[in-house]
This record gives sequence, C-alpha cells and structure tokens, in this order.
Amino acid sequence: MNIIDISSIEKEYHIPDDRKGTFHDVLFDIIDQRGLSNKEVYTRCNIERKQFSKMQCSPNMKPGKKYVLALCIGLGLSLDESADLLSRADNAFNPGDARDQYVKGFIKNGCDDIRQVNEFLAERGLELLGSFSEGVLTLTDKVI
Repeated sequence: MNIIDISSIEKEYHIPDDRKGTFHDVLFDIIDQRGLSNKEVYTRCNIERKQFSKMQCSPNMKPGKKYVLALCIGLGLSLDESADLLSRADNAFNPGDARDQYVKGFIKNGCDDIRQVNEFLAERGLELLGSFSEGVLTLTDKVI
C-alpha cells in the first residue's frame, strides 16, 4: 500500500486566493471593474432583465451556456477571461461544437457586438446567445 503525502497534494492543488470565487463573484467583479450599470450589461448581452436579476440575486446560480457566452461577448472579455467565466458556470468551449467555435473566433477577434454574433449564428441555423431571438435580422429576412 502506498502512503500518500497529503501535504504535497495540498501544496500542489491549493487554489490561490486570486483564483477563488463563484461565477457570481467573478461576473460582478468584472461588471464593477468596467463601471457598467445592470441595464447596460443586460442590454449589451441580450439578456432579459428578469434573467439577469436571477443571476444577480442568486450567488450560487450557474446560468446556461447561451447566457454565459452572451456575457462573454457583451462584456468584451478576452478568450482567457471567457474560458474562466465559462468554467465557473461548469461549462467550457466544446471543440466539437460549431457554435462554440464560432463564438470563440469572435472573442479572439475582439467582437463585443452580440447582434453581429447572433446574426452570424442565425444564418447558420445555430442556437443564438442570450434571451431574445427577435430583432435579429439574417440575410434571408425581408424588411417591410
């Protein structure tokens, strides 16, 4: 039987204080650092006010991926910041998912326009980000 050195495990896998925090903690730290109002955030990110309020009032909430990706785009997060925020909601970029890879490309290129991303996704028949799908025009839509 192997004897395990608990102290070495503790040292190697200890989470430093600057890496701690829930999805809620990290999200609202980012919002505060950017000096954004709640209305600016939920509008930029295409999230219903009610859904955003749930995120704000429920410290242990882990929203669905379409909401977290919308926040990543709307808040203009870097790829590393986006991956971190996704992981805190128990999600990740899936290398086999087209939507994830397209969104990742938009993030890498510094896009913070949720409408542009959703138009692109809609044109390809992929699930949109955020709460609302109305108001997103595609190339096949006709304006009357």
